[in-house]
Amino acid sequence: MVTFCFFALGANIGSFLNVVVWRMPLGKSIVHGDSRCPVCSTKIASRDNIPIFGWLGLGGQCRACGIEISPRYPIVEAITGTVFLLFYFVELISGGANLPVRETNFYRGVLWIIMYPKWDLIGLYLFHCFLFSSLLVFTLLAVDRNCIPRKLLAFCFTIAILAPLLFPSLVLISAWPSGTSSTYTATQTLLHGVAGLIVGAIAGGFLSRLLTVDQKSINQRVAVIASMSLIGTMLGWHAALCIAVLFGISRAIRRHGLQSQAAFQSGSFGGELLVVTLLHHLLWRMEWTALTAF
Repeated sequence: MVTFCFFALGANIGSFLNVVVWRMPLGKSIVHGDSRCPVCSTKIASRDNIPIFGWLGLGGQCRACGIEISPRYPIVEAITGTVFLLFYFVELISGGANLPVRETNFYRGVLWIIMYPKWDLIGLYLFHCFLFSSLLVFTLLAVDRNCIPRKLLAFCFTIAILAPLLFPSLVLISAWPSGTSSTYTATQTLLHGVAGLIVGAIAGGFLSRLLTVDQKSINQRVAVIASMSLIGTMLGWHAALCIAVLFGISRAIRRHGLQSQAAFQSGSFGGELLVVTLLHHLLWRMEWTALTAF
């Protein structure tokens, strides 16, 4: 039951992300206003607005006018629900087994992490789910060739910088070796975010040069730089560099592995970055252990 609740949480967040991606570029409110068919403007009934199941129940068509509803809506909801569930297993009830530096909780599982809440770990889980959700929105906006709205950027980076100032335990690896997160000063925490933002932006600038000819639009470049900047701000400059290197390797493997240039260019640049970031997060502790062993 608890497992389903976390998937449902992610799926509902995914449904909201669909609203953000659709409405913000049009200048519409993402809070007020009912969900309506974009063609006939008929209000979507509550029973048809349930993430994933609503679309399946309608057979992918509007109940009123019969127009086809893009399958991207349930796909985004399913992806977000799956990632929330994946983080639930790998990061939350595992006691933070994937997180670097931080000592893994001795008592683990639903009982000891959820029922007897370990708020520091729950906070990290929510913080990292917010990061993934933001990156997914940036990617979808880039796929639609829309610019990321300034209000959205301001909101994401405000959360990325302000949350660790209020809860220093969200900082796992400091910008430089200095004690534990519980002893970080506000200045150290702020510099962690600023250093990550700068390194992430620089890395994003280099990665944007890997964009293929048909992908080289200003909106695509902004999405890549914004994504890497947010990664650096929230996870630290070390993570931003690791992800940039892993992405470069992934890009090279795909280029040589695919037989045609058309197949290589057809892939989503932002989607590939999202997958690499997800893999890095799941293997973060192993990566950090390997790097610090040298």
